[in-house]
Amino acid sequence: IFGAISLSAPRANISYHSLQATLARRFDRHFSVQASYVWSKVIGYGAVTNAYDLNSSRGLLDIDVPNNFVVSYIFLTPAIHHLGLFGKEFLNGWQINGLTMLRSGQPFNVTSGTDTNFDGTLNDRPNVVGSPYLPGGRGRVATKNEFFNTDAFTALPTGIPYGNTPFDMLFGPKYVNTDLSAFKTFSICKEANAQFRGELFNVFNNVNMNLPNSIKSSPAFGTISGASSPRILQLGLRLAF
Repeated sequence: IFGAISLSAPRANISYHSLQATLARRFDRHFSVQASYVWSKVIGYGAVTNAYDLNSSRGLLDIDVPNNFVVSYIFLTPAIHHLGLFGKEFLNGWQINGLTMLRSGQPFNVTSGTDTNFDGTLNDRPNVVGSPYLPGGRGRVATKNEFFNTDAFTALPTGIPYGNTPFDMLFGPKYVNTDLSAFKTFSICKEANAQFRGELFNVFNNVNMNLPNSIKSSPAFGTISGASSPRILQLGLRLAF
């Protein structure tokens, strides 16, 4: 078992700080596991909306992953000396690999969808007048239909060019996923063998939602319209000679 903790220093206009810990263990010649956890904070500048206040466009960048936990594992099936031909040819010699990821949501920016500062772009931000956070424990449908409190944001009054919504103030949905694969090589003859491989992506069929619509002027403001891939099974056979 080993561990490591590191802290990075700010660079240029981007400040990147992280703490990392890694643990690895081989229990015997049949099973090994490695787990790592990374806490990070990436701060920088987004699209400038107020040339007189550059810091209003400074905050967490959308590449930041505050918490990221990954565990990988390998299992080799032990030798089976019974069950006859079935045990020898079909149960022996399998390698099973797994990868599990748990990741917190990434920051995203709320924009007004209108060009209030007259710079030719639609990346201006609205005003925030209340708490954008909704209580936890809501169901999937409720979360999909309103990921954050949309009433907390209002359009800017006429003649006001800059909103007070902080840059990248909200975080998107978390991500949870497990992938498994198994393969075995069968000897056909002295000069040839075949490898069977099975892969199962998103084993538990977790619904990992995409980022919500964050444009105030959009009818879909605050809603989530998609998600990552569901469970997928893939089988393959390779002949080598």
